[in-house]
Amino acid sequence: MGGNDKGLYKLADHRPLIEHVLARLRPQVEKILISANRNREHYRQYGGAIVSDQKDSPWGPLAGIASAMRWPSLGGYLLVCPCDAPQLPLDLCQRLCQHWVADETECALAHDGNRLQPLFCLMRSTLLPKINAYLNTGGRRVDQFMFGLNHQVVDFSDQSSAFLNINTREQVHQIDQAD
Repeated sequence: MGGNDKGLYKLADHRPLIEHVLARLRPQVEKILISANRNREHYRQYGGAIVSDQKDSPWGPLAGIASAMRWPSLGGYLLVCPCDAPQLPLDLCQRLCQHWVADETECALAHDGNRLQPLFCLMRSTLLPKINAYLNTGGRRVDQFMFGLNHQVVDFSDQSSAFLNINTREQVHQIDQAD
């Protein structure tokens, strides 16, 4: 996306990706946390708390998740989704919760029928020490970290297109054509 902040990239309806994501996410959760390392003032207008990575280097999405887990009033679970998925499932949280197996589960991950979608997940908020340990040993891959946890994979093959991440202008055009 040419180095632009993807969450602020506008679709044909002139609304940024973050607005599409929040419209689908808000009915599913009690609180919104937005992980943003730049354009924080712009993101404040969306009403959620803004968290930034604690690490100075580009440690990737897990650093943002770790920052969200430090939020004082987080509660027991964190629903994670990327800001560049404007068609995320309207029942993402509900279905991830349905597959939660009491005490042993640490996270529930979406699978779109073709591949695992590790950034669409429900996680215990107590995972911060494990995330930090993984990051401090040089780990960066979200899927590799998740596979090291006691996890459940949740089938979303009936909504595979809901997991389209916008990474190119061609994908913006594709999603604009679908609407």
